[in-house]
Amino acid sequence: MKKLLAVAIFGLVSTGAFAQTTQGSIVVSGSVNLSKNSDDVGNPFNSQRANLEVTTLAISPRVGFMIKDGIEVGAAFNYGHEKSDYRVDQSYSDYIRNSKKNVIGLGVYLQKYFMLSEKVAVTGMGTAGFNTGKTKLESGDATLWKSETESKEYYVAIEPGITFFPTEKIGISATFGSLFYNKLEEEPDSENGKSTYTDFGLDLSNRTLGIGFSYYISR
Repeated sequence: MKKLLAVAIFGLVSTGAFAQTTQGSIVVSGSVNLSKNSDDVGNPFNSQRANLEVTTLAISPRVGFMIKDGIEVGAAFNYGHEKSDYRVDQSYSDYIRNSKKNVIGLGVYLQKYFMLSEKVAVTGMGTAGFNTGKTKLESGDATLWKSETESKEYYVAIEPGITFFPTEKIGISATFGSLFYNKLEEEPDSENGKSTYTDFGLDLSNRTLGIGFSYYISR
């Protein structure tokens, strides 16, 4: 009798621990990334050194659905803000360039859960989407000039992560690293015309480190 009771309790615990990732569950989640980097870089105008400081903030709320056990698909809203300060200390004057970029966008994703235990899962997420943004630039030394650039970005990325389930309905996740492809189109308000850039690679910088929170609604 005691053995039967123990088996029944173990079965209930196991079912509850994996209920988050069963087919039919709805997932409401979001992630946030905040990073700040400061580096000494070369002055493009002479041999003097300069300082570049970049602060980024990225927020991405998501809604997903478990189409199969351990496989989640959904849609995401993206918001990003980046502030860049570039300063050169010169004997006769300071050269300063400040930029602020705001981005909003939409994306879709597919995430696979690989359960390591009842409480921990390794995840792999594939994302694709579109962002639109605007960058304001102030630059000058003795004089000051301003410019504004509109941008469109198309992206595809694969991001590894890990998720911890402290309760049946809550997941806390962390992601780091991104294998990505980006296509960026920029159109300044000057007469320079539109520019297009493409980029592909593996990003392991701290700006890819994200912390997420998920709430699982089981069927």
